[in-house]
Amino acid sequence: MRGILVILLLLCSGFISAQQPGLVQLDHNPVLINQPPQKSSLKAAQNILLSLPFIDDFSYNSVYPDPALWENNMVFINNDYPVQPPSLGVATFDALDANGQIYSAGGKKQFYADTLTSHPIDLGVAGLQNVYLSFFYQPQGMGDAPEEGDSLILQFKLADSKEWRSVWNCPGSTVQPFKQVLIPLGNDYYQTGFQFRFMNIVSLETSEEGRTSNADHWHIDYVRLFDGRNENDTAIFDVAMITPVQTLIQGYQSIPWNQFQIAFASLMKPQIGMTYKNNDNVTRWVADRMFEFTDLYTSHKVQIASAGSEQIEAEQIITYNEDIRNPFTTPSIDSAYFELKSYFMTDAGDKKENDTAVFYQLFKDFFARDDGIPETGYGIYGNNAQGTQVAVRYETYRPDSLRAIDVYFNPVAKDATSKYIFQIVIWADDKG
Repeated sequence: MRGILVILLLLCSGFISAQQPGLVQLDHNPVLINQPPQKSSLKAAQNILLSLPFIDDFSYNSVYPDPALWENNMVFINNDYPVQPPSLGVATFDALDANGQIYSAGGKKQFYADTLTSHPIDLGVAGLQNVYLSFFYQPQGMGDAPEEGDSLILQFKLADSKEWRSVWNCPGSTVQPFKQVLIPLGNDYYQTGFQFRFMNIVSLETSEEGRTSNADHWHIDYVRLFDGRNENDTAIFDVAMITPVQTLIQGYQSIPWNQFQIAFASLMKPQIGMTYKNNDNVTRWVADRMFEFTDLYTSHKVQIASAGSEQIEAEQIITYNEDIRNPFTTPSIDSAYFELKSYFMTDAGDKKENDTAVFYQLFKDFFARDDGIPETGYGIYGNNAQGTQVAVRYETYRPDSLRAIDVYFNPVAKDATSKYIFQIVIWADDKG
C-alpha cells in the first residue's frame, strides 16, 4: 500500500445517554496482567525487621514496590500516571489488584482497594527522638479523579496490637500538584515492630453499561521515616529526574525500521530533553548532564554532553534540551533497538537511583502511537452510537504491506460489550 493508511473502527455500542466520544478508564492494567501471578502479601515469606531511616521514592525498575521495604504489592509502580512528581517513579493506588484486575468487591458502593504496608520497623532503639513520617501525594494525575468520599488514608500500628489507627486522610479531588505531609509519631509508637500503611477507598461508576472501570487514582512519592526531625523538615537533599525519556520519533512511539530510514529527516525530533527538580531548600549544582544512545544489537555508544554545570534554585524545576542529529545508526537491516539514557551528576549525598532516566526505542515492523501503557480508553457511547466510525491515520513513507493490526480492546465489567460487533476497515490512499 502507498501513501496513507487509515484504520477505521466501526464501534457498535448500546450505552445510554446522548451520543458522544469520551475517554474511559481501563478495566484492567495490561502491564500487570502480563506479569507472573502475584500474591498480595509477601510477609509470610520474608519476616523482615527494618531499621531507620526508611526511605523509598519508587525510582526503581519494577512495577511492584520493593519487597525489602513493603510486605504487600497491590500498588502499581510507574512513571506514566503522575504529573511532575518529586522524583521518577510513584506508587499508584486505584481499583485494581496486584494482577491488574478490578477487585471483586468493586461496585458503586465505596470499598477498600489497594494497601501498601511497611515491614515491621525497629523504633525501640534507645535515644530515638522526634520521629516523623513524611510523604508526597497527588490525586488523579493522568488517571481518574477520586470523588470527595474516595479517600487516601494513612494508618499506624503498634507492634503488640492488631489494631490499625487512622492518623491522616485526604478526600478526593481533581488533579493538584504533589503536596508533602509530615506526621509526628507519639511516644507510644517507639517500640520494636511499628508498622504503617496507606490505603485507598474507591467507588466505581455503574450507571452506564460498559463504563464500569478502574477509577479514583492516587499517587504517593518519597516516603521517609527517620528521627531528629521537626514540623518544618520538608526539604529533601536530592536533585532528581521527574520525567522519563520520551520517544524521539514525532507522532509515534515506534515505526518500521525500513520506513524510518527513508523518513528520519522529517520524523526525528530536533532535540532530546531531561526535566529535573531540586527538592532541597537551598541552591544546588547539576553537572555533566549527559545523553547516551546505545545500539543494543552491537553495543556501540554515542554520548552527547552539556556545556558545564548549571545552578538550580530551591524547589526549581528545569527542563534542559540538547540539539541532536540522527543517533540511530546501525548495520542491522530489518530492525533496530536502542537504549536512550539521560543522566547527570550531583552531590555525593543525593539519591543516585533517580539521577538517570531510560527509554528503549524499538524499530521493527510496526507503527505504534501508544507506548503500551494505556492510562485511559476511548469510545463512543450514548443513544444512536451504533455504526459510529472512528478513524486513526498512519502515514507510510515507502511502499509497504499491511499484514496485521493490534488493538487493545478495553475489557469492561460483566463483559458488557461482548454482544456488540466491532468491524475493522482499512483504506489505502492511492494518489490522493
